[in-house]
Amino acid sequence: MQKRLASPRNGPADFSQKDSGPSSDTCESASFWRPPLKFSELELRPALVAAIEKLKFQDCTPVQAATIPHVIEGRDVAGLAQTGTGKTAAFLLPLMERILCSGVNLEQASEAERELAKKRAFPDWKTNQFVLVLVPTRELCEQVYENAVALAGDSGLRAVSIYGGVSYEKQKQ
Repeated sequence: MQKRLASPRNGPADFSQKDSGPSSDTCESASFWRPPLKFSELELRPALVAAIEKLKFQDCTPVQAATIPHVIEGRDVAGLAQTGTGKTAAFLLPLMERILCSGVNLEQASEAERELAKKRAFPDWKTNQFVLVLVPTRELCEQVYENAVALAGDSGLRAVSIYGGVSYEKQKQ
């Protein structure tokens, strides 16, 4: 199956089928296929690495491998994939990485950390800012929240889920 990255012209990348490696149905598919990207290759902040290890994640899924490096670098992406393919981590991890890089003390960081933080940090990020993730259902809201808490680990990043359909008092619980 031929895979493509998103662009304004061709729409979102399609990862709706399970990836089974190279196939012979297109020339491009054989040149596109690579061994699975490992989370350890992404050079994430230590707190995120620890959370990923705690979750026992090693290899990125195809949608994660195709999107995480681009989002970390500040590019917009769009993708389409089946349920259970890791889409939530595909957008949460790079956003968390960028937030954590925005808080790096450049004067105390090593040269390598400084360079990585400069490339990945949100420009002008302030500690009172946040990322808003909008989802269509209460159930998906809770799933994204649970993933955010698990992926944040001991990084100091926090998540909250807010949704309609129930009273405010019940949501505060």
